[in-house]
Amino acid sequence: MRRIILLVRPKKGKTSNERLEELFDDLLFFRLKTEVPHFRDKVAVVDGDVSASNLGLSVSDRTLLTDTVNVVLHGAATVRFDENIKTAIAINICGVQAMIKLAREMKYLKSFVHVSTAFSQCPHSEIKETFYSPPYDYDSLTRLIMTSQHDDDKLEDLTRVCIYVPGASARLDRQPLRSSRSDGGCRNRSPSFNSQ
Repeated sequence: MRRIILLVRPKKGKTSNERLEELFDDLLFFRLKTEVPHFRDKVAVVDGDVSASNLGLSVSDRTLLTDTVNVVLHGAATVRFDENIKTAIAINICGVQAMIKLAREMKYLKSFVHVSTAFSQCPHSEIKETFYSPPYDYDSLTRLIMTSQHDDDKLEDLTRVCIYVPGASARLDRQPLRSSRSDGGCRNRSPSFNSQ
């Protein structure tokens, strides 16, 4: 592995690099810093936002990614159960679609792994690494929400309806992957949280 490139969005007045440095200051990275003191030399950051058009990438950053990346590990999502439906769809569905589109442009892509949450399938007593039927048709819902000029009250009503389905937008985030499976190299992983 020559390098890890992270797509990070600037947030709360901090640049992507500042956010990454803050993350690396966490105790979680102590052992890595001790055993591989120059690990940071192998980590690069590009500014981006999965909810923005073209992932918020500059032309040069997009070219860097399409010309050099061979493995994509995508885990960006909103996990708030009361998230506004338009925001949830922009991040959890459109963001996944945009990442798949970018991955298809990558000259050396070997694998695309999407990390989601096992909780999104909580209605099932046993959760397997498989594609479950979505609670809604994601394509129709996405078109309805993202292309319509709904006022805020109507979006809030839709949000209230959707949050009655646990993990609704997270359940939908797998559907673009399901559509892309014929390409090969596309996988979904849904880790659970275990307190033991």
